[in-house]
Amino acid sequence: MPVNVITIKWGDNLYGPHYVNRLYAGVRRNLSAAFRFICFTDNSQGIRPEVEVYPLPEINLQAATHFTNGRKLGLFQNGIGDLDGPCLYFDLDVIIVRSIDCFFEYMPGKFCVCREWVPSNKRLLNKLFSRAMGVNTSIFRFEANSMQFVIDRMNEAPQILKNIKLEQRWVAHVVGEQVNWWPSEWVSSFKHRRPVYPFSLFWPPVLPRQTRVMVFNGPLKPSHAVTGNFELSPRRVCRSAQWAAQHWID
Repeated sequence: MPVNVITIKWGDNLYGPHYVNRLYAGVRRNLSAAFRFICFTDNSQGIRPEVEVYPLPEINLQAATHFTNGRKLGLFQNGIGDLDGPCLYFDLDVIIVRSIDCFFEYMPGKFCVCREWVPSNKRLLNKLFSRAMGVNTSIFRFEANSMQFVIDRMNEAPQILKNIKLEQRWVAHVVGEQVNWWPSEWVSSFKHRRPVYPFSLFWPPVLPRQTRVMVFNGPLKPSHAVTGNFELSPRRVCRSAQWAAQHWID
């Protein structure tokens, strides 16, 4: 039975169909198992035919608009996309650079996700005050039809909901101790790997040797990594990276 690789795309303000197409191409080059690639979207125009396209999962509109990226929570609904078995989700703004077989082999049957990238001083404060580690939902894996409770809890805990604005913070709150972390060396954050300003004016972002997926969890996107960026604020400057141009292709 093929494994499932899924993503979601809504609106066209930031991510065009080429983001879907290049994500599919990255999976095809770096996954040895047979797979279905499924995109849930409100606009399938321009998406390559190998991608299975399904409508956006229905979700309580208030929940979808309450959270930043709230639409992503609809992926936890039962019965969507004829999904069965393990489902590996990728945000559209990632670059796959090495084999992703391990993301299906690691802790099978468990919910796995990235740790939130935080500065070292914040990590220390979290430890001192026993704060829970946040999650980053750029890449996560779950068993189909096993996560409906993430959505159901939104209706059961309205007071808690008021204090949480990011969808990934809600996931961290609801999943709690059931969360399992991807090995940190597998996934890197471009935001944290880019040289700090003013060094970013002279040195390109480096790809760590063990990184399998680069996540763009910030204002800079894969296109900036390919071409370089000098148009945003100085603190967001980056030079072009050869590895990005090599891997972010159709």
